[in-house]
Amino acid sequence: MASYNQADIAFGNSLRRHREARGMSQAEFALRSGIDPTYYGRIERGEHSATVEKCQKMATALGLDLEGLFSDDANEGICTRADVDLGAILQRYREGRKMSVAEFASLLGMEQRRYRKYERGKRSLTVSECHKICEVLSVRMADLCKRSI
Repeated sequence: MASYNQADIAFGNSLRRHREARGMSQAEFALRSGIDPTYYGRIERGEHSATVEKCQKMATALGLDLEGLFSDDANEGICTRADVDLGAILQRYREGRKMSVAEFASLLGMEQRRYRKYERGKRSLTVSECHKICEVLSVRMADLCKRSI
């Protein structure tokens, strides 16, 4: 049996509740989101971690902003208007803690080059990665969302 990330499972459960509250099937929601139905099913089951870009599409299909998508009690998450905004926020948090890119990347358990792409807005973070970043920074996910607006 496969082992899935708890943040992805919680996010998938939250998506399901939002979708079902609007009376949409998985297929209908995937179509409205512009996401392949099979791929969406994997996100909802917590088998795949959605990128910020996909989260934006899903939030729009639900009539929510990203903060609303992630403000579910069972899944407090992270949001941003764009990857570039999130990168700038990460840089401010990191610099405010007087940490080098190498130190911060090490805390996150990722390569410096990969982390730099996030900070520069060149790579989209997954929900799991967002949860890890907030854990390392000791910030609530929803609070990080508000800083991006």
